[in-house]
Amino acid sequence: MRIFLSRLERFHFEKSAGAGVRLASLGILIMATLLPPPSMASPLETWSARSPLLTLRNLNAVTYGNGKFLAVGDGGTLLTSSNGNDWTLSPLLVTQNLNTVAFAAGRFLIGGNSGVLLVSQDGQNWTSVGFPTNMNVNLVGHGITTNFPAGILAAFGSTNTVGSAVNAQLLHSTDALSWTNGGFAGPSIPVEGAFGSFAAGNNRLTAGGLHSSAGASSVKQLYYTANGRFWTSVVGLAQGALVFGNGKFVLITQFLVTDGVITVASSASTNAETYAGFAPASTQIYYPQAACFGGGRFVTVGDIGLAASSTDGTNWSPHPVPTDVQLRGIAYGGGVYVTVGNGGLIASSPDAATWTRRSSGTGYLLRSIAPDGDGFVAVGGAGSVTWSTNGVFWETSSAPTGNLLTGIVKANGQYVATGFGGTIVSGEVLTNLMLRSTGTGLALYGIAFANGKFVAVGEEGIILTSSNGIDWLAENSGATNFLADIVFGNGQFVAVGLYGEILTSSNGSVWTAQSSGTTRILTGIAYGNGRFVAVGDIGVGSGAAVVTSTNGSTWENGSSSPGGGIAYGNGVFVVYLGANSTRVLFGSSKDGKTWTQYATTTISSVMDLAYNNGTFVGVGSGGRIIQSDPFVRLDISYSGMAQLLIEGPRNRMYRIQSAVLPGGTNLWQERTTLSTPPYSWVDPESQLVSNRAYRVLLVP
Repeated sequence: MRIFLSRLERFHFEKSAGAGVRLASLGILIMATLLPPPSMASPLETWSARSPLLTLRNLNAVTYGNGKFLAVGDGGTLLTSSNGNDWTLSPLLVTQNLNTVAFAAGRFLIGGNSGVLLVSQDGQNWTSVGFPTNMNVNLVGHGITTNFPAGILAAFGSTNTVGSAVNAQLLHSTDALSWTNGGFAGPSIPVEGAFGSFAAGNNRLTAGGLHSSAGASSVKQLYYTANGRFWTSVVGLAQGALVFGNGKFVLITQFLVTDGVITVASSASTNAETYAGFAPASTQIYYPQAACFGGGRFVTVGDIGLAASSTDGTNWSPHPVPTDVQLRGIAYGGGVYVTVGNGGLIASSPDAATWTRRSSGTGYLLRSIAPDGDGFVAVGGAGSVTWSTNGVFWETSSAPTGNLLTGIVKANGQYVATGFGGTIVSGEVLTNLMLRSTGTGLALYGIAFANGKFVAVGEEGIILTSSNGIDWLAENSGATNFLADIVFGNGQFVAVGLYGEILTSSNGSVWTAQSSGTTRILTGIAYGNGRFVAVGDIGVGSGAAVVTSTNGSTWENGSSSPGGGIAYGNGVFVVYLGANSTRVLFGSSKDGKTWTQYATTTISSVMDLAYNNGTFVGVGSGGRIIQSDPFVRLDISYSGMAQLLIEGPRNRMYRIQSAVLPGGTNLWQERTTLSTPPYSWVDPESQLVSNRAYRVLLVP
């Protein structure tokens, strides 16, 4: 009797003598004796940023000096550029989040959490300064003159607590190497969170707190000093992005959006003590996070990619950056404006009006991704469409709509994408998609194709069908809850949505409601290995966050963990579980009920996942794209002789090795090399050896 052990989710890397090969999967065919598995790691623990992203970590500040830009961010991230367009990731021997960077009279200064302060003259070689506080260094700025070292340098330190005021420490220095705790003319300075703003001019240095994404309820005060040591509060003014230019201080307090029109609220002062400004009414308020002056312009950036410029600090022209993430820093130098933000975002502009993303193919949220040949296609905000032939290198285009695109499928020679406002675009090529008439203004969230029919689902239980992707017909779903996703499997369409809604149909026209056993919002569904797996949001409703079914009609509880994007491939379901400041969590399961959790240091939010050609690709906010390491599976069947079948990336080369058990795995022998699919091989010697182990190596 022979026993086959399939370890689908266990992988690791190794190097053989001079070969540098990857041990991608291990399958074992043995008799009587079980070989203990080696220590392995999963491809779900190693994801690469694509399109291309130098980092997915948040970038918190940027400055210009000595002919170069420096941007700093979470996890000790430092990026440098000589022109604002081409960037290099530079190593630093710190892992703390870096909150601020400044150039003061020939020296760069970086401040970070837990009292990190680094100084450099060239932006490459850094000295760690013994800073007299363990607080997070949130601001570093230069003061009264530029006659270094006679000019005063100031730094703020505070905790990283957002939502509550804390007493900040203020320190000053004349040489950037030796620092002294400062004093205050009034009460202690309350500073919320990790962000703040400095501006220097007219024999004044001003500092203030900024709005955080958590809200604006906490008091954040504006302060000024004439000597860098003792600070006085400006009564009646709280938070905003500060900048000095054209002989005056400008405090930008709000982005205001009314009926789609963006205005900016700002105040100006020549003495840093008395400000005059305006605050027009608004239905939506967003907050600036940074500002700079250069090229004769004041420029401010902030939440959801908002940006604006002004020649006088009072009258503003909005020019949003193509992104939906928060912009945290801006600098001017060499005739270029550069802004940085969440998720590794970098954008530059020669005039503060036309912005170009420098860190990914698209700056808009990517909402959905689907296989396309050997590659992928994804869609998202403002009609953005991005695609790749291999998951590594991406190109970007725009569909003829400004609406968010929420789902896409490639089938029947057509790309068909759904979106908000009843949007459907379709076409044979991604660069020439056409807007189609749907007869509805309801948002459409998902789409599937099977048996010659496209089926789209969306708000208020709407379901549209089409045989060609061009002409669409509304069907009676019998549902009123919004439907978030749809998949085809086991001969039927299955749609999921609000309050655990599940609908099934064999033809896309006649639908039956099924009981899911949960009232969670079911946000995604996948089919594979004869099973449907639907995932939900644990924030709304009750019951299981994952439910599974083999027939689409009878559902059982899976996991209580939340699910984001979900995809099936290579024998496993993979689901995005969430992220924190240091890692992203994924889960994998063969049956949707027993899940294994994996952590990766790649930072990204993931809206959707897709599997193709041996790899999973995730897309998310800010145009972020991440790709897992290759998945390779070795299946072994026996009918007289052992037949090996490999599933993994196409158009790659695989080496098959074998060893005799027990103990023979220290002496792996080369058996054959497979370079063209289908990757299948029959071992002619398997009848002669009763206990043989096999492994396959993916050649780089």
